[in-house]
Amino acid sequence: MYTTQKVKLYPTPTQEAVLEEYLHECKFLYNKFLGDRKVAWETRGKSVTKLDQQTEITRLRHTNTRLSKIPVEVLRDANRRIDLAFTNYFRRCKLKKEGRLKGQVGYPRFKKHYESFTVTGVPNAIKGCKIRVPGIKKAIRCRGLQEHCGGIKRLTIRKIAGEWFARILVGTLTNNPRPREIKSEVGIDLGLKSAIADSNGNVTPAPKYYRKAAKKLRVANKSLARKTKGSNRRKKAVIHLQKVHAKIKNCRDNFLHHKSKELVFNHQLIVGESLSVAGMAKSKRFSKSIYDAAWTRLTWMLIYKAEKAGGQYIEVSNYRNSQTCSGCGEYVPKTLWVRTHACPKCGLVLDRDVNAAKNILQKYHTENRGPAGARIALRHIRPLNLAEAQSAKREVLKCTGLMPYA
Repeated sequence: MYTTQKVKLYPTPTQEAVLEEYLHECKFLYNKFLGDRKVAWETRGKSVTKLDQQTEITRLRHTNTRLSKIPVEVLRDANRRIDLAFTNYFRRCKLKKEGRLKGQVGYPRFKKHYESFTVTGVPNAIKGCKIRVPGIKKAIRCRGLQEHCGGIKRLTIRKIAGEWFARILVGTLTNNPRPREIKSEVGIDLGLKSAIADSNGNVTPAPKYYRKAAKKLRVANKSLARKTKGSNRRKKAVIHLQKVHAKIKNCRDNFLHHKSKELVFNHQLIVGESLSVAGMAKSKRFSKSIYDAAWTRLTWMLIYKAEKAGGQYIEVSNYRNSQTCSGCGEYVPKTLWVRTHACPKCGLVLDRDVNAAKNILQKYHTENRGPAGARIALRHIRPLNLAEAQSAKREVLKCTGLMPYA
């Protein structure tokens, strides 16, 4: 199982200058490789491969004194990214040709800003409470580092709003946990007015961090628009705007992490509804609020946290969950502005979102056939290889009663 840790770095001025140089040279190499591929195809009709540009890095390090000071692991990341960009470009071209892609294909573009680099094969990247980066003698001080019991697979250094962060991919030695016994189950409905409403009647109001910070964003954008391009004041205004956006994101992530952890800790089975967020966000009236609610990110957190804790997160159809009475099953149509469900047949009156959450949980019990959660447990477990996939499948089948113990 792989886990990722995000920690904040506190580099010294000398270390920060070296990291800035890494980003600058990676941007130069990325744009150069993109130009080489474009010219080679337009002039000679020839495709430049990843191996060709890997050899080009070695040649450049012998002739360019700036590149010779940069570790080769950092420079290879620029080559890997440009190769990935063209791989995705050709994939989109194929989908466009088959008629499965709407809009433009999107040819890879030259980068004006380069914010991160990734290095692999760094088993000794962590030294106590510090992070070791190739090419920097002293380890960089960090905060928020957790203990791990596996090997470090990948290290990514990124600059966000003038601050430095590290993402560490760790391969843990523990296998996927066995599914827990379902003692508590809950259905949840995600909305705009209430962020989460569960089938037990608990309603969490939407924090609306983006809406609350709209005035600060407007002031920061106006301040940026008044600055002269290329001036130092404009650079400071850009960093200030980035910090406002970063604070909105951090507040939203903190809220989602707390709510997802609370749900996974209290319930072994969580049932949600499948939502087409991209389709719903096409609405001009609700698109900003939908993106501010971050339903997809919350769903992703519930999936991986439930899997890590041995629980289950299941999605059912979203058809008429809000329009159906959870007490008698009567169809009660209502507009989005009606926030209270009142059934004319059985007289049930409760919050609209709580009624939808109850219907979501009932729909799971109605649609699910066989042992509880057997089909979904196999769907959300992501083992590392085929052997572990077969082992995880046997464990789930044993726990659900579909396969006898050997």
